Amino acid sequence: LHAAFCQDEELRQLHATGEFPVFVAVDTGNRKMWYGQLILCFVAQYMSPVELCYVRWLDSLPDLAAQRVRELTPLEKAGPFETFRWSTRPGSLRSGHPRANAPHYGVVRADAVRYRAAIIPSIADDLSAENPLFRLNTDMYLL
Repeated sequence: LHAAFCQDEELRQLHATGEFPVFVAVDTGNRKMWYGQLILCFVAQYMSPVELCYVRWLDSLPDLAAQRVRELTPLEKAGPFETFRWSTRPGSLRSGHPRANAPHYGVVRADAVRYRAAIIPSIADDLSAENPLFRLNTDMYLL
């Protein structure tokens, strides 16, 4: 996974593993898949153990363009595959809520994760870009 608890320290802290990001498709229950980067899987204990996944969400570019009332750029329109960028929070005035434009993370039940998605960064963006363009490569396994 992209993150793991470090076992060598007294305090168990979350650290990046250096592995290539894993993207997954998550069933939201309304016949729509959400895509995101799988950060961590863990078991939470309340009344009984529950397997959960911590995910950084992606937004589809057509949805983002509609929200921001703008046209897609030629780079964003190019190609046959669905395009995404990192999802950001709209912000809230309530105490404890993430600020506007902070990365959008979420926790989902492990059984909502349907499959590993073939989402790859666009070759036109620098690998260290803050908000790179991603493409859902639906023909990856046909090669």
